[in-house]
Formats: sequence, structure tokens, C-alpha cells
Amino acid sequence: MEGIIKKKPVRILLCITLFLIQFIFVLVYYRLKRAGGTLYSMSYYLKYPKEMTIQCIVANLPIILFYVIFKLMLRDKMSKVMHFRIYNRKISVYPVIIFGIVYLLSLFFMLRQSIYTKLVVFQWVYYLLLVALPEEFLFRSLMPAILGEDCNPYLRIALPAVLFSLSHMMTLFVGGITLELVRTFFLRSFMGLVIFGLMMDYTKRLTGNIWTAVFLHAVYDFMFDYF
Repeated sequence: MEGIIKKKPVRILLCITLFLIQFIFVLVYYRLKRAGGTLYSMSYYLKYPKEMTIQCIVANLPIILFYVIFKLMLRDKMSKVMHFRIYNRKISVYPVIIFGIVYLLSLFFMLRQSIYTKLVVFQWVYYLLLVALPEEFLFRSLMPAILGEDCNPYLRIALPAVLFSLSHMMTLFVGGITLELVRTFFLRSFMGLVIFGLMMDYTKRLTGNIWTAVFLHAVYDFMFDYF
């Protein structure tokens, strides 16, 4: 299947542009909130639940916009092109169900470990709907669809994984960009995040949809936050 856009160099440029739009938007948004003293970390949820929820949703506005734009472009083809379909003749629904149950069980497990019930529930919803889902849509669904099956297979897998890894630099730069922060990121985190991105892409290809990868991603982030 060809990409959404005919010219291959334009496809690569569009993927990088979408990444930069999201990266710069969130970085500027967080830095403005930090300067105003209204940037909330997860620990602030118990005191400022409404403000924290709004902050998380606003940070995902570019990805929501991307979804709306490509939905209008692709219409009925969206589910197939973006690997949204949970089941058809070539796709089994069981991996989605299994890892959905695993994610649900992770909530019960963490509720038994923590006295902050509301915070745990918020984190459980946050990592699923406001971290794993938008990231999997952008890097494992939208970007590969833009690049197309006729793109170089290594580039089609590697470029979204690299951009996914680089997107995690944003939180480091909220307080200011320094060469030391960049060096630390590339030494400690870059390759690990690339490998994680490649694993999520393989999960998508293996199961035929992004939903198993979404649940796996959410389980990892949710449990990692405690351990």
C-alpha cells in the first residue's frame, strides 16, 4: 500500500514536521506554565485534580488535531490504514483482550499497594489515554501510514522509533536546554527508548493493530512509575 502522500521525500518531511509541532508545542506550553508557577507534576493531582487533568489534555492537543485532519482525509479508510481494527479474518482479538485484562489487573495490584486511591486511578487512566494511546497513534500508526508500505522498510520502522525516543527529551528541557542534558539523554535513555519503540512496532505488526501495543505501553509506564 502506498503512503498517504505520493512523493516519498515529502512523507519523511511530514513525519518530522508532525514530531516538531508536537515537541515544540508541549515544550513551550510547559515552560510557560512553569514560568507562571502552574506546571503540575503527578504528585499535585490530589490537590489540583481539575488543573492536572486539563494540563494533560492540552499537552495532547496537537495529536488530537492530527487525528481529526487525517480522519477527514481518509474517512472510511482510516481504520485500515491506521491499524485501528481490532478484529478481522487476519487479526485475532485475543491479544487485545489478554493485555487489556493485564492492564486492568495492574490497577487492582497497585490499589493494594498504595493508600492514595484517587491518584492511582488517575495515573491508570492517564497512562492509558493520555500517554500510551496518543504516542502509539502518532509513532506506530500515523507515521508508518504516512511513510507507506512502498517506503524503505528499515526507514519505515526506524524513523518513527527514533522520533519517539527524541520526543522524550522534551520533559528534560522544560527548565532550560543545556548540552549536559542532551549528552545525558543520549547516553542513558536514547537507545533504550528506540528499542522500546521498535518493540511496540513489532507488536503492532504481529497483532495487526495498535491496541495491544497501547496496552503494553500503558502497563510498562504505569508499573514503571512505581518500581
